[in-house]
Amino acid sequence: MTQSGYLQARQAVAESEWIELEFRSPEFLAWLRIYFSEDDLYDVHLADSVSDPDGDGDNNEFEFLAKLNPTDSEIRFRVYFEGDAREQLRVGPVSSGVNYQTQFSTDLDVWTTINSFQQVGDEYLIDLTSMPSNTFYRVILSN
Repeated sequence: MTQSGYLQARQAVAESEWIELEFRSPEFLAWLRIYFSEDDLYDVHLADSVSDPDGDGDNNEFEFLAKLNPTDSEIRFRVYFEGDAREQLRVGPVSSGVNYQTQFSTDLDVWTTINSFQQVGDEYLIDLTSMPSNTFYRVILSN
């Protein structure tokens, strides 16, 4: 399917209540089948890539990438500071098979990867005590 054909199909999906399964990658479709019935796979409110059936703020496409459960609102990917002085950053839950790259920037233009972290349970804990003040952080997930 061409990029144009895919975009036309996505617009048609947005205008209807049903999804054509052939427009999804085999990996994404297999992942959806773990959590949804065969009938649910055609429901745009449940099984579309931009749907958020558990209402946790993460759409199905992100939960697929992060290997999370799209039907459990208690399992949610978070990036948050710990401590009054924001001396630690927590990232998680982390899953095997997913790469997490935490980066920092002081100007939002140049980003540097943080290579030092500790795994605590199902989260990564990053010590920020040596980081410059007024620093921005981002986490990039990939498979």
